Amino acid sequence: MANERFADKLKKLPLPFKIVGIGSFLTIVSTILPWYQDVDTFKTGDKFIGLSGPLYLLGFLVLSFAIASFSITAYKILEKKLPKLPLSEEHFNIASGAMCLFLLVIASSIYFHPKFGVNITMKEMRFGMIITFLGSATTLLGGIMQTKKKGMTFEAEGKLDKLIDVDVHHRSQQEIHPISRNTSSEQVEIKIESNNEQNVF
Repeated sequence: MANERFADKLKKLPLPFKIVGIGSFLTIVSTILPWYQDVDTFKTGDKFIGLSGPLYLLGFLVLSFAIASFSITAYKILEKKLPKLPLSEEHFNIASGAMCLFLLVIASSIYFHPKFGVNITMKEMRFGMIITFLGSATTLLGGIMQTKKKGMTFEAEGKLDKLIDVDVHHRSQQEIHPISRNTSSEQVEIKIESNNEQNVF
């Protein structure tokens, strides 16, 4: 009965969340799969999974981001309230997928650098790393699809609330009387006396 309910909730989950869940799950599984294999001059080789080897710290970071994205999908399936996130769900998934891809590029560029490793004659990428790239890209794609699905539409009806609630019935009516000023016009007579001066030469 519980399995049927879980299957129904999984079917009702939107497609972008399913894509994020699949991508993050693949990324989680890929961290315990072989990422690299090398052979040295003594014909001995080593095989490293994502959580081992000299670049294990980058593998743990990839695992942490993948678990975070998968947890968001799990909360949606179980219909539980999500914890407070610094970003929205879709932006968090985009950042998680992009960060995983960025860390994988760094790890690959370090490992395959010719000066990395002593007496190593051959380096090759294993299928675990390929699955990690695929899972991270899928998570990024799902996050982008979530943003497009939440795009702004102009068909929704909005409600504009009043900033100030004014009760018309109880509003006091105030009469505004014009202010009249009785100004008495004073006529000012200015007499200009002109003195005719005679200039004596």
